[in-house]
Amino acid sequence: MRLTVKQYKDAITNSLSSRQIETLQILYYCPNSSAKAIELTKLLSPTSDKVIVANGAIGRIGRAFSNYLGIAPETYFDGQTDRPGYFLLIGPYTKENGWEMTKNLKKALEDLGLTDSKNQDNEISDRLPTETLSFEESKFLKEGKVLQVYVDKYERNQKARLKCIDHYGDKCFVCGFDFGQVYGDIAKGFIHVHHKRQLSEIKKEYKVDPIADLIPVCANCHSVIHLTKPPMTINEIKKKVRKSSR
Repeated sequence: MRLTVKQYKDAITNSLSSRQIETLQILYYCPNSSAKAIELTKLLSPTSDKVIVANGAIGRIGRAFSNYLGIAPETYFDGQTDRPGYFLLIGPYTKENGWEMTKNLKKALEDLGLTDSKNQDNEISDRLPTETLSFEESKFLKEGKVLQVYVDKYERNQKARLKCIDHYGDKCFVCGFDFGQVYGDIAKGFIHVHHKRQLSEIKKEYKVDPIADLIPVCANCHSVIHLTKPPMTINEIKKKVRKSSR
């Protein structure tokens, strides 16, 4: 079943979460918009080597497309039985290249302003936000739903994000929350990465030090950090957490 650009645009706008859109952006900026399961897993969850992370993410996006559009995907044989190939709505999978995003899905992402074809040849490590789900609400709003998860004015480096998590781990540095431990494989490796220096205040490009400039924090702590202007320091919010746990 070949979906049209319009069908993809409607489904992206109305059926996907911000995290799912970010997954599509990650795949889009992989070389030739293709990635094997283990490669995509490392980009979605740097500390995991279980391909179920990527398989599940792509499958859920395909299922969301299928449910929203009322279209049943083609089936595939998994070695035991025929199953609905939800992943085929994103693109075919080959042993050589992994998932290959369909041209119409790529065009839909571009038309929605979620990706930029002019920069598609750049390395993925230089095109994705360091802070997971970091977006500007004013860029892409529809009925109050925020869908823009692409880069903001100051591009953020995915390679720095990976190095930060590799150094500190994927638990919240403030409260110790572990998404994977609480929610299972679907959330393993999910963590926000906070910029200690606000890019919007620097007003220029600068080389990020993954260890000195970035820190992994959970969504709750990250939100609270940014409740003040300037944002709280890590030590300030740690004191609040310690005080509340007494």
